[in-house]
Amino acid sequence: MGSFKNSYSHKQVTSALAKVKKRKKFFSYSVIQWLQVSMALLSLIVVVIIWPKLWLWLDQPITQVNVHAPFIHLNQRQVELLLEDKLKGRFFQLNLVTIRKLLYGQPWVKEVTLKKEWPSKLVIFLEEKEPVARWGDQQLISADGDIFTPESVVEFQQLPMLRGSKRQAQEVMQQYLSISQLLRPMGLVVTGLNLGITGEWSFKLGSVQINIGRNQRMERLQRLVRLYHARLESRWAFVKRIDLRYPNGASVAWDHG
Repeated sequence: MGSFKNSYSHKQVTSALAKVKKRKKFFSYSVIQWLQVSMALLSLIVVVIIWPKLWLWLDQPITQVNVHAPFIHLNQRQVELLLEDKLKGRFFQLNLVTIRKLLYGQPWVKEVTLKKEWPSKLVIFLEEKEPVARWGDQQLISADGDIFTPESVVEFQQLPMLRGSKRQAQEVMQQYLSISQLLRPMGLVVTGLNLGITGEWSFKLGSVQINIGRNQRMERLQRLVRLYHARLESRWAFVKRIDLRYPNGASVAWDHG
């Protein structure tokens, strides 16, 4: 009996195994591709159907506005009416830049801080300006030299009157604060200060006019202090005007009326 011979060579077996592996690989790739297409379609469904509803839920209308301010000079109702039309949008559509600009446009507003709190809340913090003096007849000025125009200055007539060029407002304010600090311990109150167009400084202590000129202002103010204690304190009620624009002295005009 003849021996049985294998009808498949080694090369044929190897080729068959390679084809099987190729089919498996193709099958795996097809499954992955199908999953990718399915996920893409699912994502599209989410975007087209679910996302608009989700976004509408996220982007809710503004229903609560909290305004924090001292409301010393600002009127709360006026602020609310000012913002009414700007708060009709939704949370993510709310234009904070426009609101901030609108609030800064109000004469009494110094600082504005805005904060959105999801889902439907806007918080507003307002810092008011503090007037230190009047600037001319119709305006006020703060300690940092900010000139502003309120609706009326009638209730601020007790504040000192400062005058000068607007571009020098900060310098005028600093000079006022310096003179006030120097003379306050003496019981003297600065009621007015003027910087003339030629750079000459003058101020008022009640009804008394003081001229200190352009140069050596602090030295001349110190001279005023010495003169007051040495000669004028007891007769201050009769002083009308003091001119300190001298190298080493001063002239005093008296009110004899």
